[in-house]
Amino acid sequence: MRNMARSLVTASIGAAAVMSVVAGCSSSSSSSSADSSSSAAVVTPSSNSNAPVVGGPNLPAATSVPSDKAEPTISGKKCGQTRGPDGALQVVIFPGSHVGCSDAMAVAGAFGPLMSQGTDQKVKGWDCGPSQIAGVLAKCTKGSDTFGFLTQ
Repeated sequence: MRNMARSLVTASIGAAAVMSVVAGCSSSSSSSSADSSSSAAVVTPSSNSNAPVVGGPNLPAATSVPSDKAEPTISGKKCGQTRGPDGALQVVIFPGSHVGCSDAMAVAGAFGPLMSQGTDQKVKGWDCGPSQIAGVLAKCTKGSDTFGFLTQ
């Protein structure tokens, strides 16, 4: 009997505590909704209650890219894409060359699978291999004609 009375008292205290929390939440939620309407930012809390909240800087948008960070501009006639060791590469015929796109693309298709070896290769009469030109992964040369492979 004594255990039953103790359980009844514990249940009553627990119910009173829950009711007080619910009542406290409803009265504070109406005041917090008024406060939140004046707030400019919406913050989503972390699921980790121990995580610190640190605001980041509010920087203006970049207006230019520093020259040492900009990608080089490669001029020439773009012929299309071919398979490279890590994905598609753009085939570009460099100025002063007289090779046509169909010939360049045929050599590019044969050289693409060999490019990952990183050594000079003779492909359909062209000398192909790694390039020393910034922005050009590899190039093929035959006489005064040259075309290159650019990453996308």
